[in-house]
Amino acid sequence: MSIDFSNIREFTEGDPEIEIELFEEFISSSAPLLKNLEDSVSNDQDLWKKSAHAFKGISLNLGAEALGSLCMQAQNFDGEDGAKKELFEQIENEYRQVLSDLKKEIERIKAI
Repeated sequence: MSIDFSNIREFTEGDPEIEIELFEEFISSSAPLLKNLEDSVSNDQDLWKKSAHAFKGISLNLGAEALGSLCMQAQNFDGEDGAKKELFEQIENEYRQVLSDLKKEIERIKAI
């Protein structure tokens, strides 16, 4: 599982409606940040760093530690474009896993 839901559960006191709202907010907020990272891989270092910083924050708040760690690496990245593109691909792959796990969790909660 790519997400540790314990912090969310503590924050929401186990309220499934609030959890779903938070998960859906992550989904809607994270998609533009991923797009910004993709668009800035080879040109806009400022957009790259700002997007990585924001993505790191929402990922860690969600409990997606691996995604947050990759975004922290991106935020601090000062290497060449090839390595930057590789880092973006790692972020994108981990993000897909987080989305998959979130959607499964939303379905699980709705089925209760």
